[in-house]
Amino acid sequence: MNWQGTYFSMFMQALLSPVNHYGMLQLRIVMLFNSINFFASLIGCVWVVSGRIFQGQRLVRLVLCTCTVFAMTAYSSFEEIFYWFSGAASYSIPMSCLLYSWIALCRSDVAVRKGRKYFLIIMVMLLGLCAMGGSLTIAATGCGAVLLLCVYSFLVHKSVNRVYLSVFTVYLVGALLNAAAPGNFIRQKTSEGGGMHLTGALFHTYQVYESNLHWVFNRTNFGIVLLIVLICGMFLQGKMRVDRNRYTIVSVLALLIPGIAIFPVVLGYNLSWMPNRCVFILLLVMVLIFYNLALLAGWWIVETVLTKNRRTVAVMTFLLIFALGTVNGYHFSDYASTRVFKKLCKGTIQNYHREYIDMLHLIKLGKGTDLVLEPSDIPEPIEDFYCFDLSTETDERMNKAIAYIYQLNSIAKGTE
Repeated sequence: MNWQGTYFSMFMQALLSPVNHYGMLQLRIVMLFNSINFFASLIGCVWVVSGRIFQGQRLVRLVLCTCTVFAMTAYSSFEEIFYWFSGAASYSIPMSCLLYSWIALCRSDVAVRKGRKYFLIIMVMLLGLCAMGGSLTIAATGCGAVLLLCVYSFLVHKSVNRVYLSVFTVYLVGALLNAAAPGNFIRQKTSEGGGMHLTGALFHTYQVYESNLHWVFNRTNFGIVLLIVLICGMFLQGKMRVDRNRYTIVSVLALLIPGIAIFPVVLGYNLSWMPNRCVFILLLVMVLIFYNLALLAGWWIVETVLTKNRRTVAVMTFLLIFALGTVNGYHFSDYASTRVFKKLCKGTIQNYHREYIDMLHLIKLGKGTDLVLEPSDIPEPIEDFYCFDLSTETDERMNKAIAYIYQLNSIAKGTE
């Protein structure tokens, strides 16, 4: 009755678990695969989806891919995604499945041969089911995105595309199966507030959405990156494949999707807060939505106002970007990727790894005992990295799990 509902994540945890198989070597391989797989799916999705929105313009698509990768690597190190096995199994791998599902959906739209089209549709649904079995924030994102696709289809054709509707149905079934699991309700009752508060969750959703908007627009250079994307939109005159007015309506409605993604998280925690792993999904959603809006804004400017002066406006906007970049307080040294790179160059992460391995050796030697690790035996935590922690209480979940795996009677951290 404690089943949380994340059926795909639970399967991946068992399948890829280093504890069940080959230890630290497997952990390294899995986490390397996790990073490569995520960015491959992200770049592939941006490339393919942008190719469905407008034709040609490979340079514009390359800029969009670059800006997307930049946003996902510069603003946070996302240690719970790239350096934590459970975060990878429950968030980034299912999110990659969702991105691959969207790629297959776009490909199925233009597939000529029936066999290839049906194969792609099946892949859309299978990958979608995998994604819906990850975190509920991913399930909510997937359902919201495909629902908007159905809305766009209805606005353009006065009827809903049957493939889109079928995909939405499959997504929704997977999401409901995930959400209806009894473990979600047991955990929810033990969270802050002790129960389900829908109105409170709506208020928390607004607060989390607003705080993350404040973060990306006021504490990073996200606004400057949006101007770069806007310039890209200025070069799409006559290149758009979508219906301008109806696509704009749906793009504005897409601003609701971050709220949809936030809602199940704050409903579960009963707090105006999300963990780093959930912020990862939220930032990705916001990046894709705001890039799309910036692209549309650039297109609208050229199409409706400044057709003859497109290059002049683009140059002026570029100069504005340069000026803002000069006065913006978010510098190269502030990028998360830069901070991690510096730690690697200084050997900070390597030293942490050596101390961690030494600690594991002590734990293995304590087999069959009540082991107490002194604070000096546990590596000091470092920023931008998911670090090990141990409670002073032997009955804490992490302590009990370590004791079980390494066949200890108990384990705890000693006091100073």
